[in-house]
Amino acid sequence: MRWRPDESAPGKILLIQWRRIGDAVLITPVLDALREIWPRTRVHLLTQNPIPELFRGDARVDLTWIRPSTAKLVHLVRRLRSEEYDAVFDFQSLPVTALIARAVGGYVVGFRRRGRTMFYDTAWGLESHTGSHYAADHKLDLLRAVGLSPRLSLPRLQPPPQDDTHWRDFPDRPRVAVVPVSLRAHKRWRASRFAETVQLLHAQTGAGFVIAGGPGEGDALEKVTQGLSKVPHRSHEFNRLQDFSSFLSGADLFLGNDNGPRHIAVGHGVPTVAYFGPQNPTHWTPPGDDRHRVVWDIKRARGRKVRSDLHLISDDPSRIARSCAELLSAARRGARS
Repeated sequence: MRWRPDESAPGKILLIQWRRIGDAVLITPVLDALREIWPRTRVHLLTQNPIPELFRGDARVDLTWIRPSTAKLVHLVRRLRSEEYDAVFDFQSLPVTALIARAVGGYVVGFRRRGRTMFYDTAWGLESHTGSHYAADHKLDLLRAVGLSPRLSLPRLQPPPQDDTHWRDFPDRPRVAVVPVSLRAHKRWRASRFAETVQLLHAQTGAGFVIAGGPGEGDALEKVTQGLSKVPHRSHEFNRLQDFSSFLSGADLFLGNDNGPRHIAVGHGVPTVAYFGPQNPTHWTPPGDDRHRVVWDIKRARGRKVRSDLHLISDDPSRIARSCAELLSAARRGARS
């Protein structure tokens, strides 16, 4: 152990965000805080493909390590140990990431979870959290655990190279990215509901739509596009996350499920309207920002805390379309001002 929290800034640190695109976007406020508080500290990130595509060219990350297959983990740990990190912050705090963090060496910080606390020099319990209930603020707790006072900012991704290829059919229309996909069935809104909302929104705004998803999600996109014969639209499966990110950055509005692309849209400053199933949107929606609205029934809370600042919309395509139209109008007024 070469560094203590009460000493000066560390020379080099490792952040572990093992997986999940949305969670990777949610560590960007951590990156902003680190650059503000420890501007000279070298920051390395350990994650898995395709997440590194989101941080390509990002000056806040000095080096990205890619998670290998399980058989090659020992080799990875040896290489990481040779970096001689002063501190390791384990944002995932899984059993495997806790083991890796301890094996890498340095001052190790993670979340207090059963069976993992023994691997950390400092283990932070979320019961000590005093900020907002937004997940990005929870991640900042690992910096608070070593005595820092980070400021919560909105997730922010590096602007990708601009590519209007998928928007070229709609040169003078509002651009709406519709992303009706999710790996989990309970987080998917019905395709017919998406199609009805798109029809109503087009009637109100004249918007053009790109129905988008990732590799292998074409069937889900097709179920939506079947109901859009009289609406200007196209659909596309993105094979590269960087291309998906670039596409989303060019949208005027994101309409979709609670999924990784929604967090990417937030990271590019794009207003979002997202359907939530049983998941509590309190933890996954930026606080105090009316540009990010959620389709959710408060009855699903079942005693759980729900933030009072959330803009909730009922599961009604006409109300959702009206809310989307409001956001598009506000975005256009902002662009003109």
